[in-house]
Amino acid sequence: MSNIYDPIVLAKTVKRLIRPKTHFLSSAFPIIDVQETEMVAIDIEKSRRALAPFVHPDMPGQAVDALPFETVTLKPAYVKPTSILKPKDTQKRRAGERIGGDMTLRDRRAAAVAETLLDHVDQITRRKEFMAAQLLTTGKATITGENYPTRIIDYRRDPDLTLTLTGTDRWGQADAKPLDDLEDMAERVHEKEGVTVRKITMDPQAWRAFKKDKDVREILDNRRAAGGYAEFGALDLANGAQLAGVFGLFEVWVYSEYYELNGVNYPLMAPGTVVGHSDQMEGIQVHGAILDEEALQAMEIFPNSWIERNPSRRLLQSQSSPILNPGRRNASFTIKAFG
Repeated sequence: MSNIYDPIVLAKTVKRLIRPKTHFLSSAFPIIDVQETEMVAIDIEKSRRALAPFVHPDMPGQAVDALPFETVTLKPAYVKPTSILKPKDTQKRRAGERIGGDMTLRDRRAAAVAETLLDHVDQITRRKEFMAAQLLTTGKATITGENYPTRIIDYRRDPDLTLTLTGTDRWGQADAKPLDDLEDMAERVHEKEGVTVRKITMDPQAWRAFKKDKDVREILDNRRAAGGYAEFGALDLANGAQLAGVFGLFEVWVYSEYYELNGVNYPLMAPGTVVGHSDQMEGIQVHGAILDEEALQAMEIFPNSWIERNPSRRLLQSQSSPILNPGRRNASFTIKAFG
């Protein structure tokens, strides 16, 4: 039986590691834009490969059409996670605090406020990463909520940039040619948008099927023989994605991230999903106006706090109005390798 008078030392506080991963936001939507209007306008330029017309040197020049573009006006969705902090919460020892407690009640409240606001930022960041994954895999974003009518934003990515493999062409099957599939889809992007695709992102199951392909294994074996870094597994870590290696024209990244819905974890990328995008995509994280009298300025996130009485409690709220602009909408592709 333990002695209740024995000193207890808290050796270590185990910090949470389930922070949001931002592979898609960081790599495809690196630009952040904040606006003061509730409606957001997105200009989409249309590429073309027109040849300059031949004319006789003694004849007038031939007029050519200006580069076309379309403006899409959108009303971003609104998020505002809200938390309630009660006075009795300050009576409890916080994680990392000495057993028995050595923080004042005010110190505990200040620490709880900072931790809660950080959690709000994590939730908003995770929502934007979810939207980025939707946009890159489908060319669309679905906005829905308990008190929000479902809305689908279609960025009109060319349907030829989504490939669904069937039968023996599926990765892992007899006739599968994963490297050919990547090259074919990258060429489609180049044809339609004029950019090059180098970054490929696979979910873990797609990666397992990819690395078992005969041509891929040959590349790996050749690198091993040359003393290169061709061992299976991660070589680098950036924003939650692991660099599996370089195969021909492509960097292959493996990305495993989850989101929670009604207490259940779901993969951000469905099994068998492969996404390719160009570094020239230049996607933008756009934020509309914060509709709050105390904000009235362009902000990515507006945190606020106030006290209610009877019962006494402090409320914390973080507001944001995010939407994503793909920049060059045809600068990405999706392969549904199986499933």
